[in-house]
Amino acid sequence: MQELYVAGRGTTGVLVLSGSSGRVEAERWAGRASGLLKWLEGRVAAGDAIALLLMALYHENSASAAHDHAAAARLLAAASLQNLVPAQVNLGACFRHGWGVSQSASNAVRLFKLAAREGDARALYWLGTCSSTGA
Repeated sequence: MQELYVAGRGTTGVLVLSGSSGRVEAERWAGRASGLLKWLEGRVAAGDAIALLLMALYHENSASAAHDHAAAARLLAAASLQNLVPAQVNLGACFRHGWGVSQSASNAVRLFKLAAREGDARALYWLGTCSSTGA
């Protein structure tokens, strides 16, 4: 199972990507957020699933960028096609709430089930929520 850790505040932090084979890559930045974004853009262009997820999270949550839920959903969809579990969960949430995509309970549940089969606790939570609300 792939894990993703992003820590930091503002323009200082650490990004660590790890996978089943251990640590894949780490990049530290201090006041160089634009360098990280440039690196991510290159990895997104190459179709890297984790970079797609990170850029989607940037579009959804960045204080320095306009929130672009449609762009985030497109990036999450591309990462989901590569079976990246956190992207499947986040895209499921987009479908559940209609963030950047047409609201669709069936698409949300399908994505949550895919991620739950991989043991993702957030996916299990969302499946329970969908079940209790009749979605």
